[in-house]
Amino acid sequence: MSKHALTQLMRVATHLKRYDTEMNMTRLQVLLTVAKKGRTGALVKDIVTATGHNQSTIARTLGNMAQQTVRGQKEPLNWITMEPDHEDSRRVRCVLTPRGQTVVAEIEELMQ
Repeated sequence: MSKHALTQLMRVATHLKRYDTEMNMTRLQVLLTVAKKGRTGALVKDIVTATGHNQSTIARTLGNMAQQTVRGQKEPLNWITMEPDHEDSRRVRCVLTPRGQTVVAEIEELMQ
């Protein structure tokens, strides 16, 4: 990996720590997986498949990225919203909030 690529990754990691002092790879994977799905969002089962983590880990991570307050934070991240799927209400669809879209845009900018 080039020095430039490593520098970009370090900038992204440092930037994300400003929002989430406990940011880890799982949260980043979930955020980017949901972002990749765009406006339609991602089903929880798709996130599980894409990241390789088990469903309980993804559920906990989604909770931390949605409305639950993360340890050490004063307010929830509110990067992702979870809503019932319009085709099957037993499934949950995850979509970036405007705040989450801003964070992803910032990541994209730092990677250029």
